[in-house]
Amino acid sequence: MRFTFLLEPGEYKANVHVLDMATRAYFRFEKHLMIPDYFCDGLKISDLQLAVAISRTDQESELVKNNLKIIPNVPHIFGTDSRTLYVYSELYNLDFSDQLCNSRFNAIFTIVDKNGHAIKSYNIAHEKPASSCALSYAISLEDLQAGPYRLTLQVEDSTNSRMAFQSTNFTVIKPYGQYTEEEFSRLLRQLSFVVALEDIQMVKSLSGAQRHESLNQLLKKLDPVAESEQNEFLQEYFRRILYANQNFCNVRGEGWETEQGEIYLKYGDPDNIQEFHATSDNKTYEVWEYCHLNRKYVFVDESGVGEFRLVKKFENAEPGISLY
Repeated sequence: MRFTFLLEPGEYKANVHVLDMATRAYFRFEKHLMIPDYFCDGLKISDLQLAVAISRTDQESELVKNNLKIIPNVPHIFGTDSRTLYVYSELYNLDFSDQLCNSRFNAIFTIVDKNGHAIKSYNIAHEKPASSCALSYAISLEDLQAGPYRLTLQVEDSTNSRMAFQSTNFTVIKPYGQYTEEEFSRLLRQLSFVVALEDIQMVKSLSGAQRHESLNQLLKKLDPVAESEQNEFLQEYFRRILYANQNFCNVRGEGWETEQGEIYLKYGDPDNIQEFHATSDNKTYEVWEYCHLNRKYVFVDESGVGEFRLVKKFENAEPGISLY
């Protein structure tokens, strides 16, 4: 479900409220937005939109911009279905006053690893079609190791030497068809939080190509949008694993292995998080509330080093586990 709004430049707050009429389950989402003014003086680059596919089309839809159909990669995770990163952006205020002289601009895409080292760079010269234009490019990720990266775009207008920059983060996941035995076993343990135990045991009982094909079929069944070019279930689940590892890691293991990580993998971002320091026992507590699921979880940091343990849970409703 997508909605399109035309907004003036400025700051906004988006609120989304969803009510399931059958179950009465309720979901609320809020996000602050900044709409830049792209038409003020100076060369400007829009946000870099990462996608799993970009193709030319004459059709019109909410996914089409400048005759390009863009299938967005919302979590910016690549490798689960494709090893190609597609990027779309728009340029504004190119100097188009002299169409016969210096009518080109240079676009430089660079991939930077977590240590700040440039891994790949692509320098592409373009003719200016007008004072503004769309820019799209496909980048192969075949030789990139799994891990976090940053994609930067630098544009230079050859007429006046003005420059502009834009960047965004993305993550490369190793395709599970290339996993070692240890990595595959860890993947099954991660999936066990949201996949039925009998399905996990069935995959475990197989070996080689049969095991991978069995897991493929299982993940396809869990894909909420089967007709799309990506598995939204798998992308969202890997996003949750990455988030858990970045935020809940402690001495007991990776973030997804912690009690906070388990709840996050099952239910995603809480609707509300309350943190307080109790004077009675001098410990820090976190309360995660999932209003739309009628669930609440209480964690305590007993050692004072950020290692939270689940101590109470309130689950008045038992809806089926879903990533959406």
